Amino acid sequence: MNLSPPAQFRHLVAATLAFASFSEHARAIVRRDNPDAPDSSYIALGSQANFPASGFITAPNGALLGGTLIDPQYVLTVAHIQGDIIPGVTTFTIGGAPYVIAEQRPHPAFNSTGKFDNDINVVRLTTAVTNVTPVPYNTVFPELGATATTIGYGETGTGLTGSISGSAGQRRGAENTVDIFGDGVLFATTSFLADFDRPGRPQESTYGSVFPLPLEGTVALFDSGGGVYASFTNGPVLIGINSFTASSDGIPNNDYGDLFGATRVSLFSDYIVANIPEPSAGVLTIFGAIFAQCAARFRKR
Repeated sequence: MNLSPPAQFRHLVAATLAFASFSEHARAIVRRDNPDAPDSSYIALGSQANFPASGFITAPNGALLGGTLIDPQYVLTVAHIQGDIIPGVTTFTIGGAPYVIAEQRPHPAFNSTGKFDNDINVVRLTTAVTNVTPVPYNTVFPELGATATTIGYGETGTGLTGSISGSAGQRRGAENTVDIFGDGVLFATTSFLADFDRPGRPQESTYGSVFPLPLEGTVALFDSGGGVYASFTNGPVLIGINSFTASSDGIPNNDYGDLFGATRVSLFSDYIVANIPEPSAGVLTIFGAIFAQCAARFRKR
């Protein structure tokens, strides 16, 4: 597909991208316009009951930015929201309660090329969360082609309207297919991307499959840091963190054909472990599941 004018990018906290010159952060879930995919279905998909490890960080301006519990006292979010986090003051809310953030450790090489590369941040809470089970994060599974569910609290709208200013605050989920990995030219090599396919209009598909999922959607302003999940063998696993949006038509408004990019968690196991004193619940859970499966196969031989 010819991407003209040049694509620009945006981080999901305060803007949106188009493929090449200008960057912006991610926004809240934008959904299909079809009557068979009502807003209530997106709200239900993204509910706390389905993804309990997802919560929100309250920014100084009141915006709700995403974060995911991967250990009782540690949260993963994106590095580009580090300016919205004031240790000792800013809170992360999950399981119905706010927890004060004690410190953050954004990746030291964040945005070294200006393409939202290494957009990841380990956040430590002052006290452990005891009523929510941390989610395992991906360390081994290939994301390409996976059916992913992304969670966000940002602006909403439909594929026809794009994101609507002032509509943020309601938590939603959306489905999408992981289409490509960042190439290092247009997009960070530490990201994967998914486009917002339009029913019956394959020409508006930018990458990958032209067929939208039943609850296809994309992210928008203030969706930054939200978790992206996929189910591989043993329930949901965190595979990405909402990082940026991109436009192929030069109008970065998160309508049909636009894309969102997420940081690939699988590339950062060493960074995560180095910033959490003990092996995280996520790592233990995912490797425990793999070991159990291997053991079961061995017994069957």
